[in-house]
Amino acid sequence: MSNVPLYYLYKFEKPGCLVLSHNSNGENLPTQFHQWNPFEIIKEGDEIAYITVDKGNNSFLVNKYKNKKYLKIENLLKFWQKNAQNLVTIWQQAKMYWLSIKEQQSIPLVLLVGIIWLSLLPLGMIILMVAQNKPLDKWLDIFYATFVMLLGAYNEVLDTQYRIEIRIMNLIWMIAGIITIAVLNSKLTQYFVSTQLRLPVNRRPIPENNHIVLIGLGRVGTRVAKFLQNWNKSFLGVDSVVPQANTLTQVPLVIDNLSNALDKVNLKEARSVVIVTNDEMVNLQLAIIAQKINPNIPVIIRTTDPNFSNDIKKLLPKAKAMCIYALSAEAFVVAALGENILDVLRLNEQTILITEYTIRQNDTLNGLRLSDVAYGYGVVPIFYQKPNEESLMPSNNIKLESGDRLVVVAGIESLKK
Repeated sequence: MSNVPLYYLYKFEKPGCLVLSHNSNGENLPTQFHQWNPFEIIKEGDEIAYITVDKGNNSFLVNKYKNKKYLKIENLLKFWQKNAQNLVTIWQQAKMYWLSIKEQQSIPLVLLVGIIWLSLLPLGMIILMVAQNKPLDKWLDIFYATFVMLLGAYNEVLDTQYRIEIRIMNLIWMIAGIITIAVLNSKLTQYFVSTQLRLPVNRRPIPENNHIVLIGLGRVGTRVAKFLQNWNKSFLGVDSVVPQANTLTQVPLVIDNLSNALDKVNLKEARSVVIVTNDEMVNLQLAIIAQKINPNIPVIIRTTDPNFSNDIKKLLPKAKAMCIYALSAEAFVVAALGENILDVLRLNEQTILITEYTIRQNDTLNGLRLSDVAYGYGVVPIFYQKPNEESLMPSNNIKLESGDRLVVVAGIESLKK
């Protein structure tokens, strides 16, 4: 927060922006929402967690009330839209395939070999027809014999009774067929290999400063990258293998041995490092190397064992070890309590859930105002909806009624209430 001017904390909160927590440098991490002092002055080194409205990306919150007839029409439109998109995708892939073929420098050679092969087919039929003095009604046999010769066969078509001229022709046609097949096979192999290994040419350059280094582009890493893209954060990906096609096409990448790659990502000027490979020990080794290069850089490490996470905190006090199974377990517990979880976040060393709740007739929340829910239960309402009304960052004066839908940001302890 070094770029934040010195002013009171309450001025940071404005329409469309809610402060979740404030942590002054050196103080204990806050464990609940609404615990920050609005008249405290923001100082350099303070950490402020806040939530803002992105009106262009709130589809996971908005779930309008629709009648069945409208839903049927909408589903039909979605069906045709999906099929139209599939056709467009197939057409684009075919177009890209053709353009990639045109870009190949060896295309003249392939065309030349193909033209020669196609020319030898009718020429061979004419020679065999004249040499064997066969009528035109035998053209299918002659076509078959010539075609097989151009595929590299000889004894299967012609036996030793034919003249030496025919056998020489058979040899020439056989060699031409073998060359044609070899050229086509090599070019097809070259194309498929280059398709798998070719990186998109329009990738962004490697950031020089204030960027996030994401190490590991597997399932978890890809999801993290998509979140960073949606939030317009500057970052680059690091992995030892090229990611799957059509994923992260705009992300700058460093493909190398993971230890060597850390020397190529401007780590001394980076904002943070996120290490999410599938190997815990590799993650730990990379974290140690990263903090040797830049001792002040925040490091986030993916783990699968809570005990290992605790050991990492002792070894690297500045690192944040996140156990994915522990996060999942907490989410499962809340789901078992009947809550509809939309997303799981991590804040102040705690699991934070974005949860959907529908007010029922005999609900304890029925009749309460949002201010009572927010401060009484320690949650942050971020979306409110009723049949004819919906609101992002709703007013605290709204009174809840049966059938209303509410989305809140809450900790595990708050949801237990």
